[in-house]
Amino acid sequence: MGICLNLIHVLMCRCIAGLRDLVDFLPASLAAIVSYFSAEITRGIWKAVPMNGTEWPSPGAALHSIEDEVKEILASAGVQIHSCYPRGVPPMLPLPMAALVSLTITFKLDRSLDYIHGIIGQALENCAGGSSWPSMPIIGALWTQKVRRWHDFIVLSCIRSPFGRDKDAVAQLIQSCFSSFLRSSPSSGSDITASRGVGALMGESITGHQGLHFPMAPGFIYLRTCRTFHDTYFVSEMILRQVIDCSHKLANGWSSNGPPHLKSGRPPLSGAASMASQVAMLGAGLLCVAGGPLLVQVLYEETLPTLLLSAQEQMLEDPGPVASTLQGYAMANMLFFCGSLLWGSEKTSPIMKLSFLSRRPRVVGTHMDFIAGVLDGHILLGCDPGTWKAYVSCFVFLVVKFVPTWLRDIKLDTLKKIAVGLRSWHEHDLALSLLERGGPKTISAVVETLLQ
Repeated sequence: MGICLNLIHVLMCRCIAGLRDLVDFLPASLAAIVSYFSAEITRGIWKAVPMNGTEWPSPGAALHSIEDEVKEILASAGVQIHSCYPRGVPPMLPLPMAALVSLTITFKLDRSLDYIHGIIGQALENCAGGSSWPSMPIIGALWTQKVRRWHDFIVLSCIRSPFGRDKDAVAQLIQSCFSSFLRSSPSSGSDITASRGVGALMGESITGHQGLHFPMAPGFIYLRTCRTFHDTYFVSEMILRQVIDCSHKLANGWSSNGPPHLKSGRPPLSGAASMASQVAMLGAGLLCVAGGPLLVQVLYEETLPTLLLSAQEQMLEDPGPVASTLQGYAMANMLFFCGSLLWGSEKTSPIMKLSFLSRRPRVVGTHMDFIAGVLDGHILLGCDPGTWKAYVSCFVFLVVKFVPTWLRDIKLDTLKKIAVGLRSWHEHDLALSLLERGGPKTISAVVETLLQ
């Protein structure tokens, strides 16, 4: 392997044909070539070379064509991006990337070489995604010139490129996902009863008789690109903010229907609460898909507690009682849905002790300790009291009703403090249910509660 890597280093600087001869003579060397180029691209020490058609192949007009198509697709989903390749200037690629893509386009499209295309295709995507250089459109343009029937697939692969380096594009995409999910129909005057949902989020199809179908649904683009988001903490905060903003809009929509002092002229508040729950479910799904177990853990231990502890003006200025309640309700639902999607409702089995499922008792326990600390007066909140009350009541209710096995891993002192806080809000039944599901250790606490 060491001799092969040294040979690759010499050949890369001299002749792509030499690398091709090496692969033809020793097909297994392709793995070493890809490994070497990937490592060199990750190091980021190589200078960029012009893809001008002389020393290295030129993408030509196909590059700007693909870039325009990518911008059009993203614009149809509500995401605006800037051009990375000024016209009249040869595009540039880091030397290892230029060598790798130049090598790949020399292989013929033959079924006997499917194993090669399977390796180099994934390698090119991984290298382009792991590099800060906007290289995927150039790679796509070169391959489009070689295989025109792959055009649609290549364009869809290139839409991932902006999201790996542009936080603003990520924020726009997340916002567009929520907006499309809550989008109202032109014939509906109510923002609560409007036509919306998964259909608007995911769309009906991505291709038609004339190629790619426009507009393209933001949910589909999110699923295609979420694995390229580098700053998942930023994604977590953005999703949580969108859930809060949407619940605020739902509350305003409910308040604006009918005279302010005449309740009979308004739709029931349960409709807004139901939509807030669905928005929270969407947020949980987007977060779990993008970040997986680590991001859910961060949401429980850092993101949500920090938001609740922050000053009220950092959330929403003067939200009002209805908006405050819906915000707390939506945050509780999102946290619960994230946990239930990841950990399920059963106790951790011995088989899964080494997996992410074993983190559940500690993660949920830490968050319940935080709730108990606030209710006990040891931690001061910055959010609206109505938001906090709705959040705690809803989250505890969801855990008690749907995942009671989680409570058996919570410390007795924590459960007692939460129960005392719930009773102070006249939530006596919920406090008793919480203690009843805490396992054998809470029997005495249940008896004491019944005797009070």
